[in-house]
Amino acid sequence: MKKISLLITLAFVIQFYSYDVPAQQSPKEKGLETITIDAIMGQLEFLASDWMEGRATGERGSFLAADYVASMFRVFGAAPAGDPGFGGPGARPPLAAQRQGTRAGVSQATRSYFQNFSLIELLPGGKSTLTVTKAGRAYIFEENVDFTVTRSFISTRFESPVVFAGYGIVDKELGINDFAGIDVRGKVVLRLAGFPGSNDINSPMYKKIAGDSPRTAFEINRRKNETLASLGAAAVIEISPAGDVAKRWGTYKFDYNLSPAESNVSTNWTTMRLDGKEVPATPLTIALTERALNLILKDSGIDPAKFEKEAAAGTTKFKPFQIPGLTVSLETDIRTRRVNVRNVIAMIEGENPDEIVVAGAHMDHMGMDNGKIWNGADDNASGTVGIMTLARAFAASGVKPKRTILFCAWTGEEKGLLGSEYFTMYPTIGKISNYKFYLNFDMIARDAANDTARNMAGMTYWTPRPQLYLEALLAGNDLLLFVRRMEETVRFLEACVEDGRLPEKVVDDRCLRVLRMKAMMGLHARRWPAESDEEAASRLASSPYRSDARQVAERSVTLLRDSGNLVPLRLPAGSRIASVLITHLADFTLDVFDTTLRQVGYAVASIKNPQTDQMCDRVTAGEFDLVIMSVYYPTLYGWGTTRVHGPDSRVVMSGFPVANPQVPAVYISFANPYAIYEFAFMDPYLVTYGGCAEAQRAAALALSGKIPIQGKIPCGMPGFFAPGDGIIRPVRI
Repeated sequence: MKKISLLITLAFVIQFYSYDVPAQQSPKEKGLETITIDAIMGQLEFLASDWMEGRATGERGSFLAADYVASMFRVFGAAPAGDPGFGGPGARPPLAAQRQGTRAGVSQATRSYFQNFSLIELLPGGKSTLTVTKAGRAYIFEENVDFTVTRSFISTRFESPVVFAGYGIVDKELGINDFAGIDVRGKVVLRLAGFPGSNDINSPMYKKIAGDSPRTAFEINRRKNETLASLGAAAVIEISPAGDVAKRWGTYKFDYNLSPAESNVSTNWTTMRLDGKEVPATPLTIALTERALNLILKDSGIDPAKFEKEAAAGTTKFKPFQIPGLTVSLETDIRTRRVNVRNVIAMIEGENPDEIVVAGAHMDHMGMDNGKIWNGADDNASGTVGIMTLARAFAASGVKPKRTILFCAWTGEEKGLLGSEYFTMYPTIGKISNYKFYLNFDMIARDAANDTARNMAGMTYWTPRPQLYLEALLAGNDLLLFVRRMEETVRFLEACVEDGRLPEKVVDDRCLRVLRMKAMMGLHARRWPAESDEEAASRLASSPYRSDARQVAERSVTLLRDSGNLVPLRLPAGSRIASVLITHLADFTLDVFDTTLRQVGYAVASIKNPQTDQMCDRVTAGEFDLVIMSVYYPTLYGWGTTRVHGPDSRVVMSGFPVANPQVPAVYISFANPYAIYEFAFMDPYLVTYGGCAEAQRAAALALSGKIPIQGKIPCGMPGFFAPGDGIIRPVRI
């Protein structure tokens, strides 16, 4: 019996150990096990489904998506890290709770997954009217018929006299003060576009103001609006020789575009913004049709053509004056509403709760348009699923990370990065100084052309700027004019030479001297040094480093793509070029770039932020021989690789030349050498070190083959560019 029992026991043991017993999994393996293609596709398909209605900011679909993301965070085991209290959509936490932070005793159990806030939305409609009262008679004009006005988020009403102020320039060194002896506070200023001689490069005043360097002209054009604001003007009407400005204001009585999703008529796209802390006092800019402008000019004694000719010759003796018997009143009806929106915030608490890392992605997209749904699977349901997947993996590992990790699904990205901006102003966990690293997931579903294994990943990371400059020099790049802390940067680079991190032969002496010049002159600031405008301008004009700055600019133009060998241009003199500028800055222009191209011999049409369909019409009609698409978004989206966001992205991505395959195109980034764009169709593609006058001049000369192209980029973009990339092209003979 004992023998039988022993045999039974032995058989049981043998049978038990004959089964595979899984080895104990590591925390890493536990986390990775949760990442499956089925889990990813299941979440992605739901977020990009028609039920989400395109997830437009503030719309029903965005709230449904937020609820889904929050619920999945809860399922995965990531703790809520939003507002204190559970509040529903749009709810605000009690004031007492707002004053408490996580370290102040607000437990995760009493937190929501949502960070609720509101945005101001600019609604369509709300007509503005402009009334010109002359000789006792009122002429009432309708917006978009006889005038346009810069839009704001606040309605306004005023009636004021009109002051003619010539070109509206104040420049001590040039001896010009177009506002001498007159008060324009609260008044409408009538001025000519440009500066004396700006339309005649051979005129005495052009040579006096611009000379052989367009910097002064560039500064004057940029500072005209600043002068108006400082003088308290209510509005400005500009007399421009651009011709029929009204042709850009018309609308089609029918939707002629056969692709509803790309229709010119947008049913859902509106502008939104965060609250500002002050009501802006910027003068309104009014554009008038020829007939409305002539009504103002009639019997005023103002002859724009004669004034322009005399001003260019330097023979005019001008004094500003108020036009007698004339008033202009403007009433803008701006319709806005406050819209409730929310971010979704979850967290895995780390061993050190005072140091925080963020993995973020925007969950909003473009919503619906003319019955079509912009589902946004790649942009950016893919990134949202990415952070959800990470949260699940970290929670499943069962191990606390070294630092606390926040998983953030932002709203309002397509409106201008509003959700993430709000979080930086009002972080729900800790202070902003606690945040050490941010990892952004945006459109991660695409494969690069060279990603044959379909597993390539890239990362853009922020490096302390002095270290970035060092890396740029080591990569063979000398684009160091785009810096702000000049003295600090020079000391850092000199120290790198002394301790051996930077070989002395690598340091271009001109580069360091230009850096010192900028530090001395304050040229890194938007204005001249406040203590003495006249002294600063004088020092620059006589600076021995001026030619060095030009040389650095010329050596810094970088050609990243040119598969068709289009650059330098081989167009004959007189060729028609459309110089299209896309920018978020109202006062930025490419005057120097365009003027330099004209001096080379091209006929250049300067176009800023055009309507996509109207630009395509002009290209299709054969109006141009070449389109130059320039982008200037200098620092809005951070330091590193960047993209154009919001409605302007549709303008850029439309690639105007597709309207006529016979019209070539060139793309230029005037942002800075560390901001490059990943649109693959940008070919040829040039990069400059910024939008200053010398950079604009150098880009135009390089493009037209007057100087060689020899620049190299200081940063890379995995799958697109590497540090040190740059196509060398000689001078065109």
